[in-house]
Amino acid sequence: MNETKGTLKPTLSENVHGLIWKIVLNEKNYLLGAESRDAENKQVYFSVFNYSNGQKYFINKPLYERWNLNMVHLSESSLLIKVYPDEGKPVNKGIIALDCKTGDVKWEKHNIAFHNVWEEGLEVYNPDLLPKRLLLLEIETGDEIHNNDRSPLNSSIIFPDQHDQNIIPEWLIHSEIVGSVFYVKINERNFLSFHENYPNGLQLRLVVYEGVEILLDDILLEGIQKLQPETFFIVQNHLFCMKGNNKIISYLV
Repeated sequence: MNETKGTLKPTLSENVHGLIWKIVLNEKNYLLGAESRDAENKQVYFSVFNYSNGQKYFINKPLYERWNLNMVHLSESSLLIKVYPDEGKPVNKGIIALDCKTGDVKWEKHNIAFHNVWEEGLEVYNPDLLPKRLLLLEIETGDEIHNNDRSPLNSSIIFPDQHDQNIIPEWLIHSEIVGSVFYVKINERNFLSFHENYPNGLQLRLVVYEGVEILLDDILLEGIQKLQPETFFIVQNHLFCMKGNNKIISYLV
């Protein structure tokens, strides 16, 4: 992978096992949870970091269930994971809550299915009972609570819009562009990513600039055959991207 160019320095840069599958954030506490998958060995791993200062709380944590797992929420102290009965079956059979600072299991409940997460708690149901009856659990303990309020979780995530290649400044040297250019401008800083065509395949490039000064110029993927639909996003003045399928990076921008 080519060397990163520019003056921006990462606040977080970590490699995880397998392919990065999902990212969840807790914006209030600057926490990032990562789910990564090793398809060859059928193993899922979980990791939690502080994306503001780069602190690593735990990384590549496996569980007793190796594969049929999915991360759903990250609170200030718990990472919530739903468990599936069998691959390909959408109804899940349990919830596991990990301590987001140690990776230890705080609580787990079987024979319940994930439905949603609200500000007030975790909404679940028993898939074996009809009609469906929704219950609200306290996220940190797993105890049932009685509250009829349901407030959506707030998020300040900014995703880029799709543009044609005319959005790229004339002074920026690049190879043949394939597909759309992903672009967003925040204050005076411009963020864009695009796919360039090379003999060995496509490469995904991320560029941040202000005026004519390049603050970041990096190749996130190279030698790929398909366009990547999700390339970067911004939260609380932090730019997030994935490099080489298994590296998580954030920059203070």
